[in-house]
Amino acid sequence: MKVAGFDIGGANTDLAIVEYENGEIKDIQTVFEYLPMWSDNDRLGITLIDLIEKICPIEEIDAVGISMTAELMDAFETKTQGVMDIATTCEKLFDCPVAYIGTDKVLSLAELMANPLEVAAANWIATSQIVAEIEKDCIFVDTGSTTTDIIPIKD
Repeated sequence: MKVAGFDIGGANTDLAIVEYENGEIKDIQTVFEYLPMWSDNDRLGITLIDLIEKICPIEEIDAVGISMTAELMDAFETKTQGVMDIATTCEKLFDCPVAYIGTDKVLSLAELMANPLEVAAANWIATSQIVAEIEKDCIFVDTGSTTTDIIPIKD
């Protein structure tokens, strides 16, 4: 099984494809592309497909996970509009399950549409949960192209 995970940021879009079998990770590949969402947000769909195809044919992808901060860009009048536009683009592209990283849980499209701000700027959630599994008490610093999140992790 291959799962594609995107972090759709304001300046860069990152992709990690994890291949696993029988509960074990077989391979991880990553790639990113500069995509200034404030001026080129209409290129998001093309960029997502191009990123996957740099690693494998899109038909090999079994599921997609999305985190985002691009909804904060000036290309969108509101965060809600940004989240909805990004999710709509993602849903049109993939013929497999798509899920969205929220502040409390992973959301389906229906859950995202009911509460779009749940996924707004929630890109740090997935990484912080992984860090918390490795180190129970620490300070996690997530530095992106346009923002830095400082996250205390306690127990």
